[in-house]
Amino acid sequence: MSIKDSDRFFVITGPEGAGKTTLTQALERAGFDTVIESTREVWRYQERIGGRYIAFSGGSQLDEMIYFELSLAFDIRSYDQAAAKTGGPVIFDRGMLDIIIFMRHLNLPVPDHIIKAVRLHPYNRTVFMAPFRADIYTQDPERVSTAEEAAAQEPLFKEIYAEFGYELLYLPTATVEERVRFVAEHVRLDQRVRSAVRQALLDCS
Repeated sequence: MSIKDSDRFFVITGPEGAGKTTLTQALERAGFDTVIESTREVWRYQERIGGRYIAFSGGSQLDEMIYFELSLAFDIRSYDQAAAKTGGPVIFDRGMLDIIIFMRHLNLPVPDHIIKAVRLHPYNRTVFMAPFRADIYTQDPERVSTAEEAAAQEPLFKEIYAEFGYELLYLPTATVEERVRFVAEHVRLDQRVRSAVRQALLDCS
C-alpha cells in the first residue's frame, strides 16, 4: 500500500528571506523531488511581460488579489503534477496556506474558494518552519520587504498553520548542510514509520 500524497508532501515555510529556497535547492541536489515557490515565479512572469499583478509593490488591492489568485493556480497545478508522480517524498517551497498568510499580512480579504483550495490540497501535518534570521536577510528585485516587515510576518505563520491543523517543526539556526540533514532525517523517519504502520495493518487484515 502506498503512502497517500498528503503524507509524502512536506512543506518548508517561513517569512521572507529565512533561507527556505536555498534549503529547498540543496535538498534537490541531495536527491529529493522539490516544488518551487509559486509567488516568486508569478512575480517573475509578471516582470517578464510587464504585468502589474504583483504584491508587496504598492499596487492596488485588486492587483494584489489577482497576483494571489495566479499564485494559487500555480500551486494547484504543481500539487497535481506532484501527485501524478509515484514514489517518495516531495519538498514544497511554501504551501498553499502561505497565500492566506500573505493576504492577511497585507490586510486583504481571503475568499472562501482559497480556503477551500487549501483544505482540498493537504500536506504532511508536520511543516518545516524557517524562522526569520536577520543575519541572512537580503532584499532583491522580488523581495522588496524590509527586514522589519519580514520579521513581522512570523507570528502569522504560527497562528495560521495551527488554525489549519498543522504542527510547525522549527529548522535549526545552522548551516545549509546541517539543515539538509535535519530535514532529510525527519522525512525519511516519517515515511518509514508510516510504511511500517500500513504494513502492520495489512498483516492484521
